[in-house]
This record gives sequence, structure tokens and C-alpha cells, in this order.
Amino acid sequence: EQTNLFLIPLDNLGQWYRYHQLFAEVLQHRLRQNQPEMVPILQERASLWYAQQDYLADAIHHALLGTDFPRAAMLIEQVWATLWDQGAIATLFKWVQTLPEVMVLTCPSLYVSYAWGLALTGQITAAEATLGKVEAILQGPVADRVVTSTRHLLLGRAATLRAMLAARRGEPANAVKLAHHALTLLPANVAERGEAHYALGLAKQQMGALTAAYHAYEKAAQLGLVRKESFLGIAARYHEARILMVQGHLQQAAAIYQQILVLAAQTKKQLPVVGLAYVGYGEILYQWNNLTAAAHQVDSGLMLSPQRDLTYTDGPFHRFSILARIRQARGDRQGALAAVNSAKESAQQTGIVLDMERATALEALIHLRLDEPALAAHWAEHSAQRRPTTDRVMYLHEFETLTFARVLLAQGKVTELLVLLAQWLSAIKATERQGTVLEIDLLQVLVLRLDGQADKAMELLAHILTLAEPEGYIRLFADEGEGMRQAIAECIARNPQWPPPLRRYVTQLLTAFTSVSMSVSNSVEVQSSVGDSTLPPIPREALASDITPLVEPLTERELEILRLVAAGLSNAAIAAQLVIAVGTVKTHLKRIYGKLAVKSRTQAVAQARDLDLF
Repeated sequence: EQTNLFLIPLDNLGQWYRYHQLFAEVLQHRLRQNQPEMVPILQERASLWYAQQDYLADAIHHALLGTDFPRAAMLIEQVWATLWDQGAIATLFKWVQTLPEVMVLTCPSLYVSYAWGLALTGQITAAEATLGKVEAILQGPVADRVVTSTRHLLLGRAATLRAMLAARRGEPANAVKLAHHALTLLPANVAERGEAHYALGLAKQQMGALTAAYHAYEKAAQLGLVRKESFLGIAARYHEARILMVQGHLQQAAAIYQQILVLAAQTKKQLPVVGLAYVGYGEILYQWNNLTAAAHQVDSGLMLSPQRDLTYTDGPFHRFSILARIRQARGDRQGALAAVNSAKESAQQTGIVLDMERATALEALIHLRLDEPALAAHWAEHSAQRRPTTDRVMYLHEFETLTFARVLLAQGKVTELLVLLAQWLSAIKATERQGTVLEIDLLQVLVLRLDGQADKAMELLAHILTLAEPEGYIRLFADEGEGMRQAIAECIARNPQWPPPLRRYVTQLLTAFTSVSMSVSNSVEVQSSVGDSTLPPIPREALASDITPLVEPLTERELEILRLVAAGLSNAAIAAQLVIAVGTVKTHLKRIYGKLAVKSRTQAVAQARDLDLF
């Protein structure tokens, strides 16, 4: 004991010890040689003791070693939800895969959870195979062994998962049918109904029925909170924010993402599902042209979330799409293409056609923005979406459709594009997708200018700018390139009567076109895209803000912290979200106060808003 040769103390009271590893191995070897019949008995005792001490992982370990599979299955089911929320997915899978397949007969509930786990990590074929086994048991000759209420509950959860899988394959009508079937099976008082409402939300969202989808997610989130299930509640709230973004409500969507991140910081758990909120918030920061902060958020999301999952309609595509666009906007060509390749690889792994369609469309879009139109044109010629019709403009195929439109624009196919854009607008204006309407309207502005309809283009652009200003859209315009910069410059020249907030916003837009060198003289020369005519110079006063600019601008990190302050986060919550020390947050705040000439958080936020910093 004094030399710690065989025993290693675990406390200072002499009560708890553990054997040296080598000594323990020798004892175990001798036990197996001399008393093999005692091994399962001792493993059972160890499992029971660990369970009594609430060390369930150790209890499961010893139950498996002792081949007490019924007990192991019972314990795994008991800890499943907790460990899943904690991200211990590999451990759960390893335990279940250690069990003999016959256990599905006696523990169908565990295998329903396992099927969900497989699906949510992208192992769709294995998930469907496991579901098939469970459903065969619950509907087969031995079904009477399972209590009726339990059987309905498990079949309801299975139907819910099948609804999720149908949604992932891009079959929303089938998904709606399955989700409703699940709701008829699930008892009225069970929290598992939240999963069915979530699946229904996914399907309705794909159909473009955004209000119905939003209500379904609200029910799912409420039931998830009642059940204290972080995964369901956070995933549902994430989708609420995604819908708000499609509707053009960036500020409301950002508030939801921030609420999720604050909640996660308070729980002090690195939940994988929180990665969704990081990615979603990164997308909004990208739209606001805060590229450094956006990249940080998306990177944080990628570290937390698995590479393949079903937690949202777009699967892995969404995160890699945002990452590719952020990197391209920052001039990182190789990084953008690497993100595209990640999207394609994930699509190949899931085997879902919709994923591959989106990934190849993303590749075409990035090549367009990298000024490589030939590669994008090749996609348009060979893609299944090369002649999209109005029914393809539903939410599910929006990205591919708008990418195809941009290819036509790059090719100068004005007449064809004007007809298509008009058809698409007519098809979606009643679908509450104001964000998409803005995007299509912007493409119309560019096409109208190419078609010589400058007055009509300027009238439409002025309307778009008025709608976009309250939400702070930047990349929506900047990503369309030099033609859009010229259009905006022409529009502000034509509208000297604009109020100061709108003029400041348009000035911010113009400075976001970093590829364009702005004149340092007293006017800005803008070339019209129609013919060779030169528009009148824009007076510098028309572009200037009526608020005194900062002598020393805030850094990207300081802006990020200031936005979190505006969202109501404490110093500790900000530190947790940004993975920095509380003292570092305080240091940044002191610098922010100095640059803004203020003395408090409230004054800093007010001054920042006056300066249109966010």
C-alpha cells in the first residue's frame, strides 16, 4: 500500500482504492482459469452495484461483459435520451451493436430509438432495415406479447421516423401522410407526439406551407420542453428561425438563434443539436456582411454537429452551402471549393438524390461567383433542373432554380429569363416567402437593365431597398456583383429625397462591394450597363451619413460582442458562446466604450444603432 505496488488510493481517507491495472489483469486471468463459472456472477454484482451508485455507463459495461443482455438493454434504454443529448452517440451505438439481434424481440422500444439514431446520423439504409425488423415484430404473430398502448406508441414513433425519412428524400406529400398516421397512433398524453409534429413541420416546410410548418414546429418545441428534451426543442426552434429567414425576417430569426445559444451556454453542455443554431446564426451574420463572425459561427456549428444528420430539411447541404459562400465572399477560392466538395461527399454518403442536386447546384453557383461561367453553364446544360417549371419553384427546389436563373443571366439570355422570373414570382408570391421574392426581384432588376428598361429597374430596386433596409440585408445585394453595384449607385443618384436611414443603408451596401474601387474624389463615377452612357456623378453628400463616423472603427470581434450585448447576453454568456474568458469580454467592452465614447452597455448599443453598426 505504501509503495502503491498493487493498490492505488482514490481518496485521502483510506476508504476507496483501485487495483493497479496489471495486477487487476492477473487476478481476472486467474479467475477465468480457476473459477470461470463465477465470471458472469461477479459481472452481475458489479453491474448492480454501479447501478445503485447511479454509474449507469459502468453498469451497462459490466452487464455486457457478463452477457446479461436483457439487463444491458434495459439500462441502455434508460440512459438513451440523456446520452444522446450529451452527444455520446458512438457509445450508444457500440452498446446496441454488442447486443445479439434476437434482443429486438424483447426490447423493440430500444431498437426504435436505435433506428432514430441511425437516421439522425445519416445511416438511412441501416435505419430503415432496423425499422422494418421492429415493425414486423409489432405487427406480427408475437405482437400480442407487447401491451397495446406500448405497441401503438412504438408504431407511432416508427411512423414518425418514416415521415422524417420521406421528407429527407424530398417526398413531402408522403411525409405528411405518415406524420398524420403517427399522430393517430400516438396516445394523446405522450411527449413523443412532438416528434410527429416536427416531422409534419418538415413536410409542410418543403411544400412551402410556411405558416402551417411554423405552427407544427411550435407544437414540437413546446412538447420538447415539457419532455425536457433539448434535441427536439432546439431543432424545432431552429426551423422556426429558418422559416422566418425565408419570410425575410432576419432580425426575428437572429433573436431565436441567440435564445438557443444563450440557453446552451446556461446549461453548460456542448449539445450537438446546438450546432444548428450556430450555423443558422452564421447565415444571418453572413447576410449582414459580418464575414469573420459568420465563419466563426459556422465553424463552431460544424464542430458540434455530426457531418450527416436529419435534424433539418436541408441535411448537410445547408451548412456547407453557407460555408462555401462565406469563403468565396472572403476571397478564399480553395476554401469555397473545399466546402462544395464536402457537400458533394455528404450527398454521396446519404444516397439522397435531392442532396446531390443541391450540391451540384452549389458548385455551379460558386463557379459563377468565381467568374468561371463555363463550368456553371455545363451544370445548367446537364442538370435535371436545366428547364425548371413553376412547380419546381417550391421551397424544396428553390436553391437549384435560382442558381439556374443566375446562369441564364450570365449567358445574357434576357428574354427567356424575364419570362421565367415572371412565372416564378407569380407562383410564389402567395407562399409567404418574402425573402425569396426579394431575391427574384433583384434578379429582375439586373435583367431589366440588360433589356434597356432602366426606369422600371430603378423603380423596382428602390422598392426592394426600402423592404431590405429594416432587416439589414447586405450580401443579398453584394453577391450579385458589379452589375448590382452599378444599379444601386444609379438608384441613389435618382433618389436624392431618400431619408437619412435609407441613405446610410445604401452607402453601407455600396461599400460592401469590395471588388470595386470607390473613388476618393468628391463624386463617384458610375457606368451604366445599358450602352456606353455615363450616369451623372453622385454627390458625396448623397452617400454620406449624417452621423459622425468613428475615428477608430470597431473590430469584427468587438462588433460580434456588441451584437451579443444588444441581444441581452451577460458577460458570462458571451464568453461561453465565443469560447473566451470573461475577463477578455470585459477588456473588449472597455475598448468598445472608448471607441463609442460611452460609459455603459445600454449607451453602447444605442450609439451603435445610431451609427448603423448593426
